[in-house]
Amino acid sequence: MQYELGPIFEEKIRWILKRTYSKEDIFIRSTDFDRTLMSALSNLAGLYPPEGSQIWNPNLLWQPIPVHTVPGIHDIILGSQFECPKFKLLRNITINKDPYFKALNEKYKLLYSYVTKHSGQLIDNIEYITYIHDTLFIEELYNKSLPEWTKKVYPEPLNKLSAISFVTETWTKELKRLKSGLFIARLLHNFEKAMDSTSPDFIMYSAHDNTVSGLLNSLGIFDIQIPPYASCVIMELHQSPNGSMLLRFQYRNDTTKPPYDLILPGCTLFCPLESFKELTSPIRLSVEEWKAECQIDSTINVETTT
Repeated sequence: MQYELGPIFEEKIRWILKRTYSKEDIFIRSTDFDRTLMSALSNLAGLYPPEGSQIWNPNLLWQPIPVHTVPGIHDIILGSQFECPKFKLLRNITINKDPYFKALNEKYKLLYSYVTKHSGQLIDNIEYITYIHDTLFIEELYNKSLPEWTKKVYPEPLNKLSAISFVTETWTKELKRLKSGLFIARLLHNFEKAMDSTSPDFIMYSAHDNTVSGLLNSLGIFDIQIPPYASCVIMELHQSPNGSMLLRFQYRNDTTKPPYDLILPGCTLFCPLESFKELTSPIRLSVEEWKAECQIDSTINVETTT
């Protein structure tokens, strides 16, 4: 799956990249997980099969390409292991106290009890149902026989509930800022650097399903479906004939189909960069702002966490 992304990227961007790898053309950044590093390397193997002088072994059409990373506890741009107490608290409040999720948890209370009884895992809200869904999905993917009890709950409604759980990380404006605000600010920085030719033409990020959902939901373009393996968001910077800079967003969430266009609320297919800046200004923030906002303060009613 991940290898197949390489040729898709190749088809879309070959007009701006050389056929052979050059560090001036591309920069790759991954989270510090084995699976995301391996995904990035697989993508690159498909994007840059060696040619000519870059073939160092005729029996192995592969070449090493650097992938950069940051230890998880320090990765505040892409990572999920960073320490942000306020994010954890607000997400907990969302899952357990927000009217929508309170009603959802009440609606599926009997399902939670059923799954708890048969799985041995305590399930009392939508967050934990995802763990069960993921386990069953992977077992099914590898053609394992699922327990008889799962037929009542899998694939549905566990699939639906697992998909909904992805929006809990970016349910409110404040959660959007803490989860995706730094990443969106970095993307804008990349676009602006590309305008003065001080950035590689292609920047790739290898991260997680909740990185994808967090970005899409923060931008208002998430369709509440579980991001599948090898899904990706493609963001292109174009220059119009009159010199203005335009952004195009595409999403690939099906390995059998090409990426499709996404249109940001309040924008057009080719979204002016200035409009993107304006639309994302409420959720973008600097590292200093993020660190300050991650602290728990007196504006939060601590009683809601019980």
